[in-house]
Amino acid sequence: MTPYTWKQPVGGKTVTWWHLTGGDIIDLEGNYSRPDIAHLRTYAQFAMRVKSCEGVTGVFQVNDFRSWDEYDINAFAEEVDRRERDRVTALSGRTETDAVKLAETSINAVVDSIKRLSGDLQIFLQAAKAAERQNGPLKVPASQS
Repeated sequence: MTPYTWKQPVGGKTVTWWHLTGGDIIDLEGNYSRPDIAHLRTYAQFAMRVKSCEGVTGVFQVNDFRSWDEYDINAFAEEVDRRERDRVTALSGRTETDAVKLAETSINAVVDSIKRLSGDLQIFLQAAKAAERQNGPLKVPASQS
């Protein structure tokens, strides 16, 4: 795999990262499917991608993002998304000028995202039901009902 180098727009730190492996994806699914930690999955996925930050190599942890500016986290997410889209295009043998095939690839990516979101929403719903069983009916704030 070819690593990518990216620089934080706010923090200015240089980050080296690369694509996830099949094992990484399996670990993410297994380790972050519990409702109480599912919200950390995105950050765990980013941490698994980072191979060095400011030349310091080693295992990057979810907590390492606590020191990042929020804009840097969002910019890193955009960088990863852009590079992954480019990779899909390159590996699929499709060109950016092939509009129908590009649309198909984009639609398939959206469908995959919807499936992941659906799974996350099911985890949330299970957690809410478990909370109601334990604590009684959950109340919606008056301003949101």
